[in-house]
Amino acid sequence: MKITEFLPLICFVVFCPTLSYAQDTKDKEEKPPVFNYVIDDPMDKFQPQKDTVITYHYTVPEFYFATPRKEKDTTFEFFCYDARDSVMPVVNDFDSVFYYSLYKSYTDSAHTYIDSAGKEQFIPVASIMKRYDRIGKKKWMTIEYPGNKYGELKEKRDIIVARDTVIIPNANGGNICQKIYSYYQLLK
Repeated sequence: MKITEFLPLICFVVFCPTLSYAQDTKDKEEKPPVFNYVIDDPMDKFQPQKDTVITYHYTVPEFYFATPRKEKDTTFEFFCYDARDSVMPVVNDFDSVFYYSLYKSYTDSAHTYIDSAGKEQFIPVASIMKRYDRIGKKKWMTIEYPGNKYGELKEKRDIIVARDTVIIPNANGGNICQKIYSYYQLLK
């Protein structure tokens, strides 16, 4: 036999199983692979988040109140001062406060002034009502204005007379600041 007669037979033997395999895989439907993972959506950052509460505990004298109080058009507010008599805009440790001043502020509707825009405005008035000075480790001196009445108070830190909670929500959502004030007793 000649080689030319064997060539079709050799091609048939070599390529026939390949065609059969290709036909088998063609009949079966191919499925894409499945991956189990979570894709983070960048838009999730703009969705409301669960609130995280941050709590601070403070022990303060019973005369103090943390937030300004309003009575009609009058506001009463405490200001805290350090040992150099400088205003403390933020107090993290109330043991570092040496002076407390209680201010009364209101607008005087009987008197007016002309502002820089040329408009007539009522006069804002602010005056100190009381001052509490730390004069010892457990002693306070109190001064009442305008009569200049003096007094001395002794602190009893182990006797808590009241508790107050101030909640400050974050404007962006998320964190909430919770301040818990425990008021200790002062005796004359």
